[in-house]
Amino acid sequence: MVWPVIALLAPGLALAQDEVCSGEYPRGDLMEDLAEVQVFFDNADLAGAGTKVTEIHDLLPCAKQVVDTELLATYARWEALVAFFAQDEATSTKWGILSRETWEDYPWPEDMGEDHPFREMLVSSEDPDPTQPPGMELDIPRGGGVFLNGSLIVAPRALGEIPGFVQVFDKNEQCTDAFWIEGSAFPEWLLVSEDSVGYPKLPVWYVGDDPPGWDPDTARDEKERFPVVPVAIGSGLAVVSGVFYVLAATTGSGMADAQDVAELERIRSTTNGFVTASLLTGTAAASVTVGGVLTSSRTVGFTVRF
Repeated sequence: MVWPVIALLAPGLALAQDEVCSGEYPRGDLMEDLAEVQVFFDNADLAGAGTKVTEIHDLLPCAKQVVDTELLATYARWEALVAFFAQDEATSTKWGILSRETWEDYPWPEDMGEDHPFREMLVSSEDPDPTQPPGMELDIPRGGGVFLNGSLIVAPRALGEIPGFVQVFDKNEQCTDAFWIEGSAFPEWLLVSEDSVGYPKLPVWYVGDDPPGWDPDTARDEKERFPVVPVAIGSGLAVVSGVFYVLAATTGSGMADAQDVAELERIRSTTNGFVTASLLTGTAAASVTVGGVLTSSRTVGFTVRF
């Protein structure tokens, strides 16, 4: 393998993903693109390698499956090497730390011994402290999961200033969003106050190691947000139903005192009307209350697709 030692690239391996995915970026395509970067480096084509890693960076959010940690670590090392040979030590260090943290035992090629300047730079670089938005937790989709660099997480915690690749999955293991962040700069829509969530359960479809900080003995669903409005409406309808029931009973008791058939029919008709109204409002009360409780629960969800 030939490692170039000079060449400058145009700056700007941006973390933002502005492109709209026109299709899926499958694992096989990622593997092929990473292999192509290897060829560029073998041929001392740093410009070609830089162009390719930027392309991979922009395509990764189009992946529909959880990204493989080893593949992400490989990509991050390529990013680090591109920046290193472009003499951008700060950027190279960040991507190098990401690669190291994602795949701790990532093997080195034979021509990159321990005395290689790139490896020496990484050895001398300490990991930044983990950070987390104060007072905030992840607003994990019901039944779904949030992944950082290919690993399931239960808290918005990440190494400060280090690039991170986030994927959000729903209860059906469908990727609903994916993007790059720096440090723990998770978007606001993925965060929620720590007072409004409980200890999360893992997705039923998840197969892998327990996420950092997760305790299966205390795992529970997110606290259900009490459905105040549906319960209030349901209670009101229940009261109305009770009133109609009392009116039906009171009116019906007068049938024994009816003076003729016409009066009897009038009382019976009025009584039946009150009974029907009581049944309808009672059913409505139950439906509104139960529906409100179910839709507010994190353990029951409804998905609408267009």
